[in-house]
Amino acid sequence: MKLLFLTVTEPGYSRSWVYYEILRRSGYDVEFRRISVNNVFSSLISLRSKINDDYLYIVMSPSHYLTILIRMFLGKKIVLDAGWSLFESTVLSRNQYGFLGFNLVKTYIIDWISAHFATIVLVESEKQKNFYSKLFSVRSRKIHCIYTGLDEYQYASGSGTIEPPVFFNNSTVVLFRGKYTEEAGIEVLQKCTFILEKLPITFWIFSPGLPEKFVFSCNTYVNRQYLENKADILKLYNKSTIALGQLSAHSRLKRTIPHKAFEAAYVAVPYLTARSPGVNEIFRENYEMICFEPGNATDLSNKLVDLISNKEKLIQLSQNMRKKYDTELSYPNILKKLSKIIKLFEEI
Repeated sequence: MKLLFLTVTEPGYSRSWVYYEILRRSGYDVEFRRISVNNVFSSLISLRSKINDDYLYIVMSPSHYLTILIRMFLGKKIVLDAGWSLFESTVLSRNQYGFLGFNLVKTYIIDWISAHFATIVLVESEKQKNFYSKLFSVRSRKIHCIYTGLDEYQYASGSGTIEPPVFFNNSTVVLFRGKYTEEAGIEVLQKCTFILEKLPITFWIFSPGLPEKFVFSCNTYVNRQYLENKADILKLYNKSTIALGQLSAHSRLKRTIPHKAFEAAYVAVPYLTARSPGVNEIFRENYEMICFEPGNATDLSNKLVDLISNKEKLIQLSQNMRKKYDTELSYPNILKKLSKIIKLFEEI
């Protein structure tokens, strides 16, 4: 069976790219096609003349609406890697309701039709599965949870180009990495840096889109550039003592697992994050990670101080995070789940 990954975004952008790389490197017959947004119909019609019934179409997140067009032009064997819904990412996460709620209605309709047109829908967590099933009235058995993981080859290959950021007073490094969003909770970290300003701690903040209005303590290094090179990201983790997750009390954290959690597990860096059902689904509190009260800068500061003063705990967390990655999140584990999905179509 030929696996055709379809998207409207750049290669490497979607979480689905991890799945593409895993299947490609494991010997599956895999192809990637980017569909031009300006010529969607002509692209699909042209593709139609080159395919046969032995194709399985995998719609990459966040190109959900392609599911509808693929069903019309190409075939019915469709896996929608939703990850999460467009409705959730645009409306619930970014408050982009649009004029008179146009975005709200549009994204919900696209999600609903796409979910029902796809044969199988993939989501990022079991909590997301329950949410998605109820929100779009989709049968639970049609939805499968596969954790995102990461593209190990990109992280492991290459030396990277980034220069080591500054250290203050030979101190412990606390890393925050990720785009500026509501759920990131950068305001919480901002307060935390001033609370711990006089302690031997260096904060590294790498956050694309972070507004200039945010001012941090003097022991904080801020970088607002997007880090595309995964080897650069690996460098930062390897030089950090503690990695921070999402810090807010945002409702979306009830069902999402931030990509930085997988990164921390892969590199075996202690992970400190706001307590939330999503990340708690796979990482156990006080065993593989440490949690604090969401949105509470004082509690975050206290947990940081406790961790930094307990080297044995840091070592234990590092070891447990890596063990979790090896047993549940590595390439072989994700491949096993993907292979089961593909086998379902081979039997059709």
